[in-house]
Amino acid sequence: MINRLLIDENKQYWFDFSKVESVWEMHEISNKINLSDVDFIAKTGKEILFIEYKNANIKDASKPNELYEGLKSDKRMNQLVKKYYDSLLVFWAFHNKSELPIRYIFLVEGPLIDADFRRRIKLNLMNRLPFKLENKDDTKKFISSLEVYDLEEFKNNIPNIVITPVVEQQP
Repeated sequence: MINRLLIDENKQYWFDFSKVESVWEMHEISNKINLSDVDFIAKTGKEILFIEYKNANIKDASKPNELYEGLKSDKRMNQLVKKYYDSLLVFWAFHNKSELPIRYIFLVEGPLIDADFRRRIKLNLMNRLPFKLENKDDTKKFISSLEVYDLEEFKNNIPNIVITPVVEQQP
């Protein structure tokens, strides 16, 4: 049976995908062929969600403002775009047997990352992702939408994926 309770890379939050049809982590495949990937890909009944998660609000974050500063750079924006394209390639090669729309969700938390900054990230990414490519009859649509959420917005807009903090084990 496929595990539908996955933990983020910092081991701070559980992502419960039990209410979606399926979920994939492509790290193993992507690492073998030197590609980047998003953290999770989930298939709901109506769309595919590409989810990339970054959180500088975690306990013991060494440089919590570094994420904010990095997201103002072209280098970090290009990394997020590359994660989408590389994940799309692997997903289409191994998993996409349907024509469901693909939505990219960048889930980001940080002390200086507010709604206005998330809006600016979204506009920046929209100019770099393949929204301008026309969907010809003989091609798949590359991307249907993009969202940049904090944890609360994610919970409000994607209720079928539950995110909860990891509770530290008591000795």
